[in-house]
Amino acid sequence: MIENDPRPDLGSLAERREFVRRSVLRANRTIGAILAMVVLTGAVLVFFITKARQSQARAEQAEAENTERLWKASLAQARAENLSTKMGHRDAALEAVRTAALIRPSLELRNEALAALIRPDLVPDRSWDLQRGSFGFNFDPDLRYYLVRYTETDVSLYRMDDNSHVRDFPLPASLALQRKLLGTPISVGDFTFSASGKYTAIRYNGGAVALYETESGQLARVIGLDPITRQHSWPPTFTADDRIMCLAMHGTDGTHLLYDIQAGNVRPMPKLPDGFTYTGGFTNFTRLSPRGDLIAWYSGDVINIYHTATGNLHLSHKAAARVQSLTWDVRGDRFLFACDNFALYSLEIASGRIVQFGDIAVETWVHNFSADGRLLVTSGSDGITRLWDVATARVLCRTTAGRGLVISRSGDRIAWGLPGRKVGVWRIATSPGQRDILGTYKNRSTVWQSDISPDGRLAVWSPPEWAGPDNTARNHSFELIDLESRQLLPFLLPAKHAAGFHPLTQQLWLAGPSGLRLFNLPPSGLPNPDSFLASGTPIPLPKDFTPHSISWNADGQRAVIPGSSKRMLVINPASPDNPLLIENASNSHLSLPGPASPSGTGSIILSPDGRWIVSGRYTMDTRVTIWDATTGKGAAKLDTPNSHITFSRDGRLLLATGFNDATLWETGSWKRLWRKERQPLLSGGSAGAFLPDNKVLAWNRDNTTIDLLSFNGDPVATLQVPDLGFIASIRAPQSSDRLFIGGMEGRMLSLDLAQLRKELAALHLDWPFPPAKSLPAPRPLSSWSPALLSLAPVALAAILGTLALRRQGRLTSEFIEATEVAAQREQELAAEREINDLKSRFVSTVSHEFRTPLGITMSAVELLRHYEDRLPQAEKSRLFDDIHTATRNMAGLMEQVLVLGRADAGKLACRPAPVDLDALVRKVTDETLSATNRKCPVSWAPESDLSGAAADEALLRHIFTNLLHNAVKYSPPGSPVLIAARREGPMAVFSITDHGIGIPDADLPSLFEAFHRGSNVGDLPGTGLGLVITKRCIDLHRGSIHVKSSPDLGSTFTVRIPAWN
Repeated sequence: MIENDPRPDLGSLAERREFVRRSVLRANRTIGAILAMVVLTGAVLVFFITKARQSQARAEQAEAENTERLWKASLAQARAENLSTKMGHRDAALEAVRTAALIRPSLELRNEALAALIRPDLVPDRSWDLQRGSFGFNFDPDLRYYLVRYTETDVSLYRMDDNSHVRDFPLPASLALQRKLLGTPISVGDFTFSASGKYTAIRYNGGAVALYETESGQLARVIGLDPITRQHSWPPTFTADDRIMCLAMHGTDGTHLLYDIQAGNVRPMPKLPDGFTYTGGFTNFTRLSPRGDLIAWYSGDVINIYHTATGNLHLSHKAAARVQSLTWDVRGDRFLFACDNFALYSLEIASGRIVQFGDIAVETWVHNFSADGRLLVTSGSDGITRLWDVATARVLCRTTAGRGLVISRSGDRIAWGLPGRKVGVWRIATSPGQRDILGTYKNRSTVWQSDISPDGRLAVWSPPEWAGPDNTARNHSFELIDLESRQLLPFLLPAKHAAGFHPLTQQLWLAGPSGLRLFNLPPSGLPNPDSFLASGTPIPLPKDFTPHSISWNADGQRAVIPGSSKRMLVINPASPDNPLLIENASNSHLSLPGPASPSGTGSIILSPDGRWIVSGRYTMDTRVTIWDATTGKGAAKLDTPNSHITFSRDGRLLLATGFNDATLWETGSWKRLWRKERQPLLSGGSAGAFLPDNKVLAWNRDNTTIDLLSFNGDPVATLQVPDLGFIASIRAPQSSDRLFIGGMEGRMLSLDLAQLRKELAALHLDWPFPPAKSLPAPRPLSSWSPALLSLAPVALAAILGTLALRRQGRLTSEFIEATEVAAQREQELAAEREINDLKSRFVSTVSHEFRTPLGITMSAVELLRHYEDRLPQAEKSRLFDDIHTATRNMAGLMEQVLVLGRADAGKLACRPAPVDLDALVRKVTDETLSATNRKCPVSWAPESDLSGAAADEALLRHIFTNLLHNAVKYSPPGSPVLIAARREGPMAVFSITDHGIGIPDADLPSLFEAFHRGSNVGDLPGTGLGLVITKRCIDLHRGSIHVKSSPDLGSTFTVRIPAWN
């Protein structure tokens, strides 16, 4: 250990430095030995650490690759599940998306999550075990009850919610007596609920059918007591109102029996052709339509449909193979039949159109439609239950977990069973708030013309004129829809009318041959159908004008009405007496897709501010045409073909969607911001809408895909809606996060975007993306063990080095103290030399600058003193002017010196006060012209309003005076000098431009130093203080000055001063 030596008494700086140098050398030799040990130890440590880090890097790289593979595998699994139809695909896809999103959120994951949320799937809801010895089961239309047989003669009713026993339906007394007296074997054959669930029908093997009231358990009717004269087949079919029951039979009464349940008698039925007979056995060969007007029957590969009233043949169809079973839908619009070629077909009664379903189904003898006809459940001998979309004839979901029998009347549940084992319910899972809607009018009824109320509660649509109950009838109707309850309210009109909603009030408008009318809507639910059409308020229009539609501006104070004879009217609906008429503006017929509105694209629209009328397809031109709504004159034609158009909520943007592309335009300038191409060879036009947040728009890229885009065209999300067949219209209300989509065959879809985004947020996939939650990365701790073992010798070396460094540190501090004293003295000497130099330069400059005016003054005074009486008056005046000018120059020089002194002493302050900048600059300009004898013309050019400024007028005068004097001084006579000013927010920006000698680049860094002058000024007088004072005054304002100069071309000084709060 090195002992502390007593510090010698050193008398001089040189001796102290020598002592420190020798001490540092001794300490360095000691530390050198220690450092050698440390270096050796460090080399070993570095080797092991390098190996450990390499191992860790390989592990981290492998983990990153595995994580990326997991992400890709999860994405692929989500896509596969979304393409799958197996039960549970929805939850499986969302779980795969959730796993991938924890690693890295992406647009692809968001789209797959949306696809999984929108697509229907079957989810287990509840199930109950059946008792041993059970036989058969069936369910009521609302899935409140199920039936099961546990004894030969009784059927039991159970509640689906809790599996509680409700009651038993025993063998009727009349049948029990018959069984006892005649010894006839009577037992339960089959059982079912009627169409509404009001009745429970039980067929007994003896031939009779008993009808019980389901709720009360009372016996309503017993039909067919004589097993000899009548034997009824299974199953009976009911009309939708449960009034008529049809039984196929064979017996003395004929081949079929129509039984009036309420009247309790047999309705007469005409004799049907030969061959229309029942041959016994379990069969679905004959079915009564839900309306009771038709009866369908098949034999072999032929299906015949007869009128029950007349017995006349309504329709005959030869199937592709032998027919095995058939079932009507709930409305009687079509029926489904299965053939032994493992195919399913639907036949539309009105059109006779046949649709083959797209899957192989073996002996599907169970089929049941949903109440609205959108969905179909089937099961059969292959053990697979399938849920179908009827319009597209494709499988939505399949399972072997049970035999699906009945879709609930609400359309969101399916009852299923396993014979002898279980019964249960599957829930049809979709996104919360999603509503699939099927309109009353379906045949050829594409939902082109639609609208949604501002609050998103109601929707309205008008079927095309050619759509109707059959191929010839013309449909003049519209339909109101409650989007929450999916209730429909159709109206039939004598002529074609367009319908839509007022943008602000709860009102519906109708436009057509009967004029233009507004109808008040109830605050909830649908209006009274009996009085609604009679309650409209007409809007007065010219007598010879037939309105086709109407488009409103945002506040409802202006509207454009296209109409007959190629004309349009622009009116104020509150006072429509003075309309603006635009001639030759539109087609003479109502063109698809109908009127545009704030909720989505259409053929013609008025901008939210009421200034512009834009016509897309509703035009005589082949391009999108724009009129000025205040003058009626054409304003522009957009370089895009016929399109559907709508404005953004604030009216800044116009969306045009056509057959080939979608384009976004800037309102007013009509500049195209972007263009998106559609897939080629699409025959239908596209539609679009701006979402309520006014940040995202929706547009269908193809027939089944909707892209959500930001206003700059970036993708936000993609919605796949294949169940609509074809996207015809898109609507988004103003104050609700709902998206309403119209498709083919009267099919519509309502999506709750707020609920969808809530689901996405739970997956960390909402837009914009939240911060990603990455999977934790394990760290291989074992790789650091060698490095930890090598720390022992390093610790020893560190201790020895610390002891040596303490000694060296003390010596080094003494050395630093000595060098600091020397450096301080060197700085003091340099500062003193600099002050002396500045004094010399100041005295020299001031002396030189004072010498000239003093010489002039002395010369003039001498001449006046000796020759005043002999000098002419003009010469005397000139001498007095010379004395005045010289004195003023000396005063100005003294003022500059005093101002600079006050600034350096901190006594020059900025005191802002209201100032008239325009008047101040004009005054300083006049003073400059006077002081320089108008050597150069000085122009003042304010570029904006400078009123209301606040600054220190005295400091501003110094700034402008110095800069203008310099501009004139260093410019040739007659060269113009310009001072300009403008306002930029809170800043006043002044620029002084001359065309003088300019400033060399080498002088620019020192330009604002005291007594510095440019190297090219020559003999021009000056002190080098003007720009220094100018800079100090600008700094006091917390402003800035910028110089741009070129030698021989001139200079521009730009001053920025905060003058407004």
